[in-house]
Amino acid sequence: MISVKLTRKSKVALAIAALFALGLGVNWLTTPPSGFTSGPAIPGVFQPQIEQTFIPLSSIKSVAENLAATTTTLPSTAGQTFSSLTNGRMEIFSASIAVEVKDVKAALTQIASLAEQFGGFVAGSSASAFSENEVATIIIKVPKDNFFQAVNAVRALGKVKNLETRSDDVTEEFIDLKARRDNLQKEEQRLQDILKLGNTVDDVLKVERELERVRGEIESLTGRINFLERNVEMSSVMVTLSKPTAEKAPEFDWTEPFRTGLAFLYSVVRGLMITAFIIAPFAVIGTPAYAAYRYRRSKTAKAEALATSKSV
Repeated sequence: MISVKLTRKSKVALAIAALFALGLGVNWLTTPPSGFTSGPAIPGVFQPQIEQTFIPLSSIKSVAENLAATTTTLPSTAGQTFSSLTNGRMEIFSASIAVEVKDVKAALTQIASLAEQFGGFVAGSSASAFSENEVATIIIKVPKDNFFQAVNAVRALGKVKNLETRSDDVTEEFIDLKARRDNLQKEEQRLQDILKLGNTVDDVLKVERELERVRGEIESLTGRINFLERNVEMSSVMVTLSKPTAEKAPEFDWTEPFRTGLAFLYSVVRGLMITAFIIAPFAVIGTPAYAAYRYRRSKTAKAEALATSKSV
């Protein structure tokens, strides 16, 4: 049998290694598999790990390119009237377009010129800048006959990132509003005729109150009818302009090794503390018992030695 004699330094090193292994083992046994979710967190140094899913930048770029490549071209309406497209129905057309351009300010000016060129106007605009990224939004109103031409002209300004068109049929609502207004106007005429026949002040006041109510409803319906007519006649196009975003190389986090080392040290210390708390009750009970055992054993040994000496 081969025996190995260890020096004092070797024994100390082995003891330290055993303590580290014990701390890691206890920490692993007492930690859920999803990460270090128990125990106190060290602010700014170590935080619980959370499972995340990262989408590569190349995948996002490919999706955007496919979107731009598969965007459906809007139909050309040259030689067509709006009535031939809507079959005489009242429809409100609107579009939302996101376009990447090299110069956002120049594109805003071009879109405003397009609105005037198609017989429309600029309903509103806004611009903002975040770091190196500049974003602007402009809303233009164009006549219904020039809606598709205006959308196609805006799409030609740059790279289309998103395009949505919408058509709201308001024919039934428009017909219903006009019918209700016609009935109220007839009721108003009858009330005016009754007002001329009023004999007492009380009768006149009652008719005037009813006439005021009817006229209020007529004004409300007329406002809604005018609103629908304006939106049917003038279509809305909202354009969001932005500059192409340059891809940046991933930055190396120089603090990551330091934080990883502290996390490892935290795991070892945590495991040792758990081990100490587990052993503490047994040590409190076992230390006096072991001391009593050693005392009794030493006393017995002395008695045996004394008896042996006397027999000799």
